[in-house]
Amino acid sequence: GSSPYLNLGKSRGAVGAYTIVQSGDRLGQINFVGADGTDMASHAASIAGYVDGTPGANDMPGRLVFATSSDGGISETERLRINSVGKVGINSTAPDATLSIEAAVGSSPVLTMRNHPAGGVYTNNYGVEYRHAYGSVNHGMLIHTQEAADARRSLDVSDSNGVFATFTNGKVGVGTITPTEKFEVHKQSGTTLIKASVNGNSRVGLEIQKTGSTTQTWRIQDGQ
Repeated sequence: GSSPYLNLGKSRGAVGAYTIVQSGDRLGQINFVGADGTDMASHAASIAGYVDGTPGANDMPGRLVFATSSDGGISETERLRINSVGKVGINSTAPDATLSIEAAVGSSPVLTMRNHPAGGVYTNNYGVEYRHAYGSVNHGMLIHTQEAADARRSLDVSDSNGVFATFTNGKVGVGTITPTEKFEVHKQSGTTLIKASVNGNSRVGLEIQKTGSTTQTWRIQDGQ
């Protein structure tokens, strides 16, 4: 009922001795190498296990590190680690969340989540993209670094009718992706522009107040 397994073990003493290891010690590593026409010493990738904390009797905190070599590189670079408390870092050697993802400035998107069965790779520079495509209709949210067509758009929220809310150059647009005012709302024909209520009753529906040398209040209200 058991399975085959491979053990890689390390001691800081001689073979057969159990001299305790230290935090940061590499306990074992699997290397993937290929002949480069000269020798077979260049690493393409590796998987390694390290001590990730202070060990003791029956206590061996560990981390797992995945590394690959870039084009032109002579050795592998850490790309992903799982530390002793289960936090995962992608291009992060010190993940501070359950999942930490880091990317250099100007590189590819930090996080892309897409579902577009027939679509190709998008050329827009998104910081984060959450997208679900149903047929030819896209639903989701885009957090941009830059959108060439509309200057700088930082956030788009979309549904089956396309983008319905956006933040562009410090302006907020609802129903428009090119707001010219700080807050701009466009409505579709036959729909209410703005509706606000308190727990569904007929007290103050909408109040706008301007303060400064004088205070002015505009109120739309139905009942008390």
